[in-house]
Amino acid sequence: MNSITDIEWHDLPIVDFSISEHRILLVVTPFEDSIGQYRCFSLKLFDFEDVSIKMDSEITLSTLSEMEVHSFEFHQSSKNISGKLIVLTGLTGIFSIEFTNAKWSFEPSI
Repeated sequence: MNSITDIEWHDLPIVDFSISEHRILLVVTPFEDSIGQYRCFSLKLFDFEDVSIKMDSEITLSTLSEMEVHSFEFHQSSKNISGKLIVLTGLTGIFSIEFTNAKWSFEPSI
């Protein structure tokens, strides 16, 4: 499990998340059955052509520790990626991030 396509992007715990004008960082911890433990991966999206964030929930300190990826649909073209990420925020709601033609990296994280 070292590729973005190897991850099941559903019910996936988020341990770190940040959004800035030029970058989105998402650190997720999928369970890897073959080794019987959680792994940690960082997905970085940057230099996007366009990005849109829609929120219908309140994010509080308690919901930060309950965030998880509900779904992540994406397609790659050349070295860029476009897609839609839907995040559940505990019991309080959901938000989505849609992006177009982002440069990206996906790598093991500490």
